[in-house]
Amino acid sequence: MACASSYGHSNDGAFVSAPAIDYTTPEALGHALETIVYGEGRPLVVHMPQGDSARWRSCFSLAWLERHPHYSQQEIELYDMDKRETIHGRLLCQYIAYLRGPRSTPSIYAKDMRCPVEWKEWLANILPSCLINLGPHDVMRDVPDQYRAENLMCYMGRGGTL
Repeated sequence: MACASSYGHSNDGAFVSAPAIDYTTPEALGHALETIVYGEGRPLVVHMPQGDSARWRSCFSLAWLERHPHYSQQEIELYDMDKRETIHGRLLCQYIAYLRGPRSTPSIYAKDMRCPVEWKEWLANILPSCLINLGPHDVMRDVPDQYRAENLMCYMGRGGTL
């Protein structure tokens, strides 16, 4: 686990140094979380290995969503930041086209999109169990299905935010 420095914000808004690690295994990440995040209360920056970065970009991308009609044809809820109103009845493929359009258009974000099952499965293979949605350490496991919050959601917006 190679460590470097990155920067985050303290409670008073000042920049503070935050440790950064290279991802190696779920166990090593779990140990770093226990020590740095839970033990010391500091943020942690995790860098994926160069070989995996291409896989991240190919899986977690707008292009991936477009290639899968189950998701691209899904109706989503949008939020217009300029008008401060919710927009109903749009398909994800229409929103992706908007994101690729001119920057002079309004700031519209996709609201509370459910994370694709394939993304959940891929994340489950690389994250420690303490971070897995409905994993052994997630208290939501014990809540009846009808009351569970979906706590692995996607956020999409301008500037490559996904």
